[in-house]
Amino acid sequence: HFIACMWYYLGSGVEDPNSGTWLNSHEWSTNAHAYALAFHWSLTQFTPATQNVTPVTHLERVFATFVVLVALITFSTFLGKMTSNMTQLVALNTRQYQRQTTLRSFIAEYNIPTGLAQQLWYVFRRQENRENRHAKTGWREVQDLVTLSRDLEEKLCKCIFHKPLISLPVLQRAFQNNMGALYALCSK
Repeated sequence: HFIACMWYYLGSGVEDPNSGTWLNSHEWSTNAHAYALAFHWSLTQFTPATQNVTPVTHLERVFATFVVLVALITFSTFLGKMTSNMTQLVALNTRQYQRQTTLRSFIAEYNIPTGLAQQLWYVFRRQENRENRHAKTGWREVQDLVTLSRDLEEKLCKCIFHKPLISLPVLQRAFQNNMGALYALCSK
C-alpha cells in the first residue's frame, strides 16, 4: 500500500507538474482507478508478474530501482527462510521415517498377515505418540551440548533433582545438609 501511494505520488507530477509521468501516459477515469494501477505496479515488483506501467521521469526510475532492490532482498529472504524451515522439518521427520521403514521391512520380509500387521502399526503409532508427548530433554543431553562450570552444574543439579529426591523420606536427611552428595549422585 505504501509503495503504491509513493508511486501514485510520483506519478502525480511532484517533480514537474507539466512533464510526462507514468500516470499521464495511462488513461484513467478516477483516482481509484489510478490507485489501482499504482497498487498493481507495486505488487508486480515483488512477484514474477507482468505489468505495463513503466517509469517515465528520472525520479520515477530511481524509485522503481529502489523498490526492485528491496523486493529482491525481501523475496530472497522469504525464500531462504522457507527453505531453511523445510530442511528442519525434513530432519525432524527422518527418525520417524526410518523407524516406519524398519517396521515395513520387517512386515514384508516375514510375510506378516494383514490383521497382525495392522495391530503392529497400531501399537507402533501409540508408542510413537506417547514418546513424542512425554519426551523430555535429558540431563546428559544438556551436558553434551554445553560445557558447564562445576558451580553452574551444581546449581542446575539442585534445581532439577533437589525436590524429587528430598521428597523421599529416606533421602531427605542425607541430602538436606550435604549438597555435595546430591551433586555426586546427579553427576553419575
